[in-house]
Amino acid sequence: MPKSLIILTLLFFCPFRLPAQESNPTTLAIETGLVGLFDAERLGLFLHLEPKHRFSKNGVVGLRIGITLNTQTIENYDSFQFIVNRNEDDQRSDNGVISVVPTYDHYLKQVNNFRPYVGAGVGYYISGSYVEASRIVPVDPSEGIFEIGVNNQVGLLLRGGVESDKLRLGIEYNFMPKTDLKLPDSTIVGTVDKSYLGLSVGVKIGKKRTN
Repeated sequence: MPKSLIILTLLFFCPFRLPAQESNPTTLAIETGLVGLFDAERLGLFLHLEPKHRFSKNGVVGLRIGITLNTQTIENYDSFQFIVNRNEDDQRSDNGVISVVPTYDHYLKQVNNFRPYVGAGVGYYISGSYVEASRIVPVDPSEGIFEIGVNNQVGLLLRGGVESDKLRLGIEYNFMPKTDLKLPDSTIVGTVDKSYLGLSVGVKIGKKRTN
C-alpha cells in the first residue's frame, strides 16, 4: 500500500476540533448499488462501509472500504486472432475489486429535508484477478491459455448526491488508468478498463446532528 495512503488513513483518525452543535460527529455509512447500468454484460454490484468524521459545518472526512463486482471493460484488439476474457460458453468471466479510499465530502445548503453534497477521494484499488487470453490458432500446438495479471492501482473517486437524516442517495465515478493486456512474448492483445460509474443508496448509523 502506498505510503501516502497510509498517511491519509492515519490523519483520518486524528482528533479534530469539533463544532459545539455536533453531538456525535462520527457516523458509519453503509451503501450498496449498481454499476454498468448502460452495459448489460457489465452489470454488477457494490457494497461500501465508510466511517465518517465531521470536522466542520460543511466538511466530512471518511475512509471508504468497498468491494465491487464486474467493474472491468475488456477491449480485444483482434477478435479474429485472440479470445480474451471468455469462458467455454463464450460468456464474459466475472471479476471484482476491493477499494480503500480516504474521502472528503463538502455539504451544500439544505433544501427541505435533503442536503446536497459533492465529494472526492484518492485511494488504492486491489484487483486480485487475471484476464485469460488465448490464440484461436495457436502458434505452438502446446500453447494453452495465458493468465494475464491485472495490476492493483491508485484511483480517483468523484461523487455527489443528496442526504437526509439517515438516507443517502448518490452517484459516483471511480477512475483508474487503462492497462495493456500483454502476452509473455510481449504481444499486446487488448486493454482492460477498470473505471466505473455507480448509483448508490445507503444509510447512516449514528446520532442525529443537532442544529
